[in-house]
Amino acid sequence: MKVFVPNDANIGVQVVSSCLIGDVSILDQKRGGLFNQTTVETLSYQDTEKKVVLVVSSFIGDVRVTKVG
Repeated sequence: MKVFVPNDANIGVQVVSSCLIGDVSILDQKRGGLFNQTTVETLSYQDTEKKVVLVVSSFIGDVRVTKVG
């Protein structure tokens, strides 16, 4: 699963991810193996007015969340 989020300092992004089997690559953090659960947010997440919250779940497969723009 690939998800693209805006690379904008005015938008805070928080990603909550769970993956039973597979690799997880969220923003700049990578994890692999079994039973991956992670929460990652941009540095300015708490201070921004506009926020995006992604909840991504995968049973088998890779999860990638990348900033674009």
